[in-house]
Amino acid sequence: MRKAASKVLNILIAALALWAWASMSFRLDRHGSLSAGGFQNLRYFTVLSNLMQAGVSLAYVLGGRPRRLKYASTVSVGLTFFVVLLFLGRLYGYAPMYSGANFWFHLVVPVLAMADFLCLDREGGYTLRDSLMSLIPSLCYGLFYVGNLLINGVKGNDWYGFARGGPGSAAVVFLAILAGSWLIALALRLPRRPRNRTDGHGGAKVRNVMFDLVGVLMRFDTDGYYREHDIGPADAELIRRELFRSLEWAMQDRGAIPDEDAIAAICARMPTRLHPVVRDFICRENRAILPIAGMDALLGELKERGCRLYLLSNTSAAFHRFQAGIPALQSFDGILVSADVGLVKPDPAIFRLACRRFGIDPAETAFVDDTPINAEAALHIGMRAFVFNGDVGALKLWLDPILA
Repeated sequence: MRKAASKVLNILIAALALWAWASMSFRLDRHGSLSAGGFQNLRYFTVLSNLMQAGVSLAYVLGGRPRRLKYASTVSVGLTFFVVLLFLGRLYGYAPMYSGANFWFHLVVPVLAMADFLCLDREGGYTLRDSLMSLIPSLCYGLFYVGNLLINGVKGNDWYGFARGGPGSAAVVFLAILAGSWLIALALRLPRRPRNRTDGHGGAKVRNVMFDLVGVLMRFDTDGYYREHDIGPADAELIRRELFRSLEWAMQDRGAIPDEDAIAAICARMPTRLHPVVRDFICRENRAILPIAGMDALLGELKERGCRLYLLSNTSAAFHRFQAGIPALQSFDGILVSADVGLVKPDPAIFRLACRRFGIDPAETAFVDDTPINAEAALHIGMRAFVFNGDVGALKLWLDPILA
């Protein structure tokens, strides 16, 4: 029901935003402040943010899930709403700011978009990094606005009246607006943090903690490896693109390609000097995997409290060659790696398989991963989930009150 309501609301949001833009562009609406005919209205952040929201809403209706774009578009139209309410309304008067197309741009579309984001489309969580990324539209517009004032002068280019004290005053205003935009992003994020989702568990306490491997228990020390082997920035970028982001790397996580075949395919795209590097990383023989500081101590505390520990990792079959070299895993009650089962996170199927294989109840299980979408998948099957950012203390504080 909630998804259906969200879909209907997104259709309405897109229709209203596009109608308001058309009415302003083709002079169907001659009321309201900050209106301009033709494509001149695209100079307004109000119009751009609403059109962005319309595009994202249409993508959702058609089955797409541009999560971070939706976050950014909701923050942008939310910014429009609050700037008009707290600043432009006082400057120009509220009547013209909420007349004609501006009524939809400044009030209706932003309110509907925020309502959908907060109340209906509740899938997925957002990190602090996501909240900063959501500021990109506001930042780009501010740079364009101030840059235009500096290049072409204030007269005829200060569409919002921010530069009454010169371009410098406009820059200060935009910095304040950017700060306000981040406050909106943080407020919208509050109910969308996967690490704090505990609803739907009926008060069940956590008896099992399931961990990801790389980024949670261990980390790739690629920088150290590059220094040791005199690999410069250009080659490091080539390795990142052609190895770590390759189809073969992803296929290895699924157990769909043998090591030698993956090495041959990747080396065919790489200069000869980097072939040993490819073999090192594919076979995990480079010893570039190091423990996360403080994690071993936390695992010991969890075992002392009677918790059962499990590993669920997207990794290749090479894991079994270096598994014995990770002392922390010796205390784990179960291990499941993606290459062994042909499934990868965030597919909920691998989480369900892990629970069946380990004989554990999702409602009594906490999952820890450094990737938000994997945490979302764990939430989807009824687990609790924490998005790990390297702070072991924060993880411990989160676990303490929910452990049995």
